[in-house]
Amino acid sequence: MKNISTDSQTMATLFHNVAARCATREALVADNARLTYAELDKRTDVLAQALQAQGVNKDTIIATLLLDGLAMVELSIATAKLGATLLTLNWRLAPAELSYIMSDASPQFYFVSTRFETLFNEAGGTEAYFIEEGDPQGALAPFDVNTNADANELNVEVSRNDRWYMLYTSGTTGRPKGCQHSQGGYFINVLSWMHQLGITEKDCVLEPFPLFHVNGFGTLLCGLIAGAKVVIPARDNSYEDSLRLSEREGVTIQPVMGEAFPYFTLLEKLQLQLKLRLLIVPGGAFPKEALEILAAGLNVDMRCMYGQTESGCWITMMSLEDQLAHIKSCGKVMPHLASRIVDDNGQEVACGEVGELLIKGETITMGYHNLPEATADTIVDGWLHTGDLFYQDEDGFLYIAGRKKELIKTGGENVYPAEVDSVLVSHPSIVDACVVGVPDPRWQEAVKACVVVAPDASLSREEIVAWCREHIAGYKRPRFIEFIDEIPRDFNGKAQRRVLAERETTPDQAVD
Repeated sequence: MKNISTDSQTMATLFHNVAARCATREALVADNARLTYAELDKRTDVLAQALQAQGVNKDTIIATLLLDGLAMVELSIATAKLGATLLTLNWRLAPAELSYIMSDASPQFYFVSTRFETLFNEAGGTEAYFIEEGDPQGALAPFDVNTNADANELNVEVSRNDRWYMLYTSGTTGRPKGCQHSQGGYFINVLSWMHQLGITEKDCVLEPFPLFHVNGFGTLLCGLIAGAKVVIPARDNSYEDSLRLSEREGVTIQPVMGEAFPYFTLLEKLQLQLKLRLLIVPGGAFPKEALEILAAGLNVDMRCMYGQTESGCWITMMSLEDQLAHIKSCGKVMPHLASRIVDDNGQEVACGEVGELLIKGETITMGYHNLPEATADTIVDGWLHTGDLFYQDEDGFLYIAGRKKELIKTGGENVYPAEVDSVLVSHPSIVDACVVGVPDPRWQEAVKACVVVAPDASLSREEIVAWCREHIAGYKRPRFIEFIDEIPRDFNGKAQRRVLAERETTPDQAVD
């Protein structure tokens, strides 16, 4: 785009600069399209002009209910160039959940995949630009434009303080809240993440995570701003399809969650020749034995991290070497953020003691959409209260203890659910578990465990109690145990403790 008056520390500037620097390099492989950086830059110029002609300006919210691919990437860049806001809607939500978010945010425009047209209608949506799945025209498909023509000047003043990206929290403690992030915040975030990950224009990044989530969005931005090639697989790809795609495209960097293990098994079976050098995984999520197998079998490094929606994405990061030396840790806070671990009075706790993690920096959320009181409760004197409980070791590595609002207070003692969860799932016959606090007349709260037993196993409540007594203090062990078929989890894989706490606790679930 010619002659846009733009603040130097914006995502619009970064997109423009990388396109000029890496013009002939391949930028994106998605939806039956292969685009160089110059082509992607030109297409998003044309898209920005088409959107402006429809009335899009710096006050506009454009919502997407799209599969990951070309249209999502183009809208991300075009909104940055216009100083507008991109709201990425989660297509895994139920219609009622989606309806609440749509009503709360009140977007002026929607881009919707034809796959989700019924969901959109059931959520109360009416007018939208509909995108056919796999259409190589991407977000330009609804507009009668010539992609080969030069776009006109926009004359938009884009500022680092402009809201650019908004997405809603998963709502584990109530209604979802719209987290707002600025162009300047992501400008700093992406440069810091790129440095920590070591991404360069020689890399090829496979992006399998949904782009309505900060993890997927963060990885996408790191790849594009580094000048790397970004490959977005079809949403219905199997593990084998994605691995074969990785081999064909020369993928070097890939984020994974629990699916690292099926990938590893398939690698041995398929005998593929991969160029993979780096995996991005959740910190503290894998046991040491699994990490050692993955490291030896794949011969790759890892970046293990922790983050949250309010921070824009990642807060901590660590290498595989550090993860092996600090099992269960999620790394150290990144250098662009200040951090503290504090007690309920706001005083910093000693090394090894549990407290709430606070972070501070230009990259944290601008606040919650339409919720000034919730914003004031969450951001105090510039410090973002993450709501997550941590302790820190002598080397500065952080270990998560759980959510502050999930803390169980029983008989004057604090019980951190994540710790008890970990003990329960370490039992060979337990495949999943989650503990919650339930009212108790004697102890104020009692620990209740919801347990999923392996299909071929037989396990009594008394045996579970005996296992707990071997591994944790008596006050931490469950006083009630309910056997269930599945732990309810949200789209991020987080256990929905609030849902479990609402289940009936009956006398037959009690254990001595």
